[in-house]
Amino acid sequence: MSANSTKTVLVAGGAGYIGSHTVVLLLEAGYNVVVADNLCNSSEESLRRVRVLTGCAPERLVFHNVDLCDAAALGKVLEACPQFHSCIHFAGLKFMIEEILKDFVKSDKGKDWAIDCLRYFNPTGAHSSGDIGEDPNGIPNNLMPYVAQVAVGKRECLTVFGDKYDTKDGTGVRDYIHVVDLASGHLKALDFLEKKGCGWYTHNLGTGTGYSVLEMVEAMKKASGKDIPYKVGPPRVGDLACVYADPAKAAEDLGWKAQFGLDEMMRDMWAWQSKNPNGFSA
Repeated sequence: MSANSTKTVLVAGGAGYIGSHTVVLLLEAGYNVVVADNLCNSSEESLRRVRVLTGCAPERLVFHNVDLCDAAALGKVLEACPQFHSCIHFAGLKFMIEEILKDFVKSDKGKDWAIDCLRYFNPTGAHSSGDIGEDPNGIPNNLMPYVAQVAVGKRECLTVFGDKYDTKDGTGVRDYIHVVDLASGHLKALDFLEKKGCGWYTHNLGTGTGYSVLEMVEAMKKASGKDIPYKVGPPRVGDLACVYADPAKAAEDLGWKAQFGLDEMMRDMWAWQSKNPNGFSA
């Protein structure tokens, strides 16, 4: 076990999709982890599986079912473990948290803080074991969970919103990143902040490569061996034709670069979905 075993990280929203994969890597790196999550869009079962995957001692992963908006309840969590090395926050509105933290780090109370805002680009995939993955409540809002649910037979058909964009096949292009790559970016950020010191920093965590909706559908068909029927619907208001990251700053500052490609994303996502067709409630 590394020297990080003496350091404890508070992970807000750590029972969720990205959070649970990050907790796995934190534990494997030797950190102790305290998860605070009200389970409004996640499951405590994910943490039970994390314990099995990592073989960690019970005291190294502690869970508190708490709403971060409940100041009294959160205060008890902080009192129970007052020596946090750092905090990773998955449990809020991204833009608003960024604006709050920008102001905070400029204040007298925040001047001794080191904060890194990690900007995500369409996480997909799952842990290679297939034991933890994305389990959205109700009808998925994101493309790939919906595609995977069609592949496993849980949904009848995918709706593709628009096929007349200025892209190679007319469908929208986005930057998809394997969730384990995204999780590893958080550990790299912790190392960076420890070395860099106080201040405000931002980094894009993406691959820099865009894939269209139909390319993602074909990739899942290849991984699953299943047909994925789809129909074309009207484009959604506000959707752009093409959005992808420039991850150069993350490579330069953090020494981080995505390691997994599209085939690995789909392979691991299908391992999760086929093994858990009803998610954590199975």
